Amino acid sequence: MGDLIATLSLTNQNHLARIKSALSDILNFHTVILEEGDSIGMNNNYYKTKHGGEIYVDGGKEGNHVYGASQLYNGITPSKIEVDYKEKNGHAYRIDHVIQAPQESVSKVLQNHSQFSEFYKLCSGFAADNILSWIGIDATLNEFGTSEQDQYTIFTSTYGTGDSKIQRACLDENVKMFNTYNYTLYAPDNAAMEKAYAAGLPNWEEVEAVYTAGLEETDEAKVEAMKSELWTKVKAMRDFCRFHFQSISLYADNKVEGGTYQTLSYDNVGVSLDVTVTGGNKKLVVKDLAGVEHTIDATDPSKLTNRMTRDYWFNSDRASATAITTSSFCAVHEITEPLFNSKNKRYDAEWATKASRVKAQKEYVRRKAINRL
Repeated sequence: MGDLIATLSLTNQNHLARIKSALSDILNFHTVILEEGDSIGMNNNYYKTKHGGEIYVDGGKEGNHVYGASQLYNGITPSKIEVDYKEKNGHAYRIDHVIQAPQESVSKVLQNHSQFSEFYKLCSGFAADNILSWIGIDATLNEFGTSEQDQYTIFTSTYGTGDSKIQRACLDENVKMFNTYNYTLYAPDNAAMEKAYAAGLPNWEEVEAVYTAGLEETDEAKVEAMKSELWTKVKAMRDFCRFHFQSISLYADNKVEGGTYQTLSYDNVGVSLDVTVTGGNKKLVVKDLAGVEHTIDATDPSKLTNRMTRDYWFNSDRASATAITTSSFCAVHEITEPLFNSKNKRYDAEWATKASRVKAQKEYVRRKAINRL
């Protein structure tokens, strides 16, 4: 690599540890493990790095280029392959400068693209700890330093819990469910969210209205009924959000490793809910629990697909951080239909019949019309 790395002093052990950590991250990002018989650029454009990140290549020969996310999206010059060293156990490439890792979090991608405003609003609403506490979702830390509310939080900027927690320990905010791994987010755009709300998905406006009324209600029985109603709604919203996150990053490419993949949503006994994914020819086909297939087409320029992101956790406040404590990678794909996490294509079990679906859709349309006044 052509960039100059300065001589390191071995006298400051803390400084040395930070430098070694950074160099290890760079080396991991420049190492790709392939299946036997495969080589860079032979079948695909996207390749997973040793620590779960992703790079894009336009070929595996001298003169071709390698892109990290910052090079794909931020106009930074790609890394050019200058020499291909053919070894017995693979290839080693000399490139003219380092590959630039992602500098965008999942949250930032959702916020920077207006078509995801509704999904981001739904995910970020779980920061309303006053509502969660009121309906009985406890914020008390257990012996492991976590609380029941942690199971509902989607985005946070706080790393750790209790006395050891660090505020503002990331670029902006991270996905709390991520755990030093690689993931996929099938991000519903606003059109998909409209369909989800029409199919019974609650929203934070509904929740806040009941919560406000409950604070003023003096009949204890009615208050308990309100809390029960909100607990059901908030759980449905959480399950919806988490079902769109999947363990393991998948990219729409020429060849796709199909199979059954776990989402970050769970059933009532703690078993993860799965989606089935197939693909190839620059497409992913995701089958949800209702059997509906959702096609992600990377050749469609009107949709955001194959977006590389990285959620970093730092060793202190982002303004003074000196090292990466850990990180997780995520591929983001726009979908125009929401994923169903139940067979009845509803987001609430109470409205499973055709008549009730029609009623719910009419009520949603009426509510939206009032909100536009």
